[in-house]
Amino acid sequence: MLKFNMTLLVIGSVVSGLALMLSWGQTFVELSNSVFYLSVVYISFFGFICFNLMRFLIRCKRADENVIFAAMCLYIFISNLWMFIYTLIYTINPEAFTFSQQLTINQQGNFFDMLGVFSYYSFVTLTTLGYGDISPVGEAARAWVSVESMIGQFYIAIILAKLVAISVDTDQSH
Repeated sequence: MLKFNMTLLVIGSVVSGLALMLSWGQTFVELSNSVFYLSVVYISFFGFICFNLMRFLIRCKRADENVIFAAMCLYIFISNLWMFIYTLIYTINPEAFTFSQQLTINQQGNFFDMLGVFSYYSFVTLTTLGYGDISPVGEAARAWVSVESMIGQFYIAIILAKLVAISVDTDQSH
């Protein structure tokens, strides 16, 4: 059973409220460097969610549907976290990534257009599929891409092993 934690609720509410206010506020007020600020806030938001979902999965004692859904959500949220990391890297250094001729991105463009490109790239990297239409060329970009691809592989191995282990323990105790 999940234990209620008021501190986590308050922290999560503050971070998500800040993310929503910045996202919605962007439509009404033009902020300079808004992509930078939005990326930082969303990195904090998804980092918080990923940390707590991972903590939940590590502490679980049986593999029920909530645990399976939490594992699926964590995988998607890890990709979302990296999408914002890549957007932040690109905002700081537009030369950090190279794009194929068919794929174009405008650094001065819409934040959500950038997210579409980097969401695709993050899922391709997390799954280690790697089509090659986006390549990291900056040092920070290469480092973060390497970390994401390792997390993608370790996630599958470790979470799957954990779920199998607790399923076997649950089956043997019945």
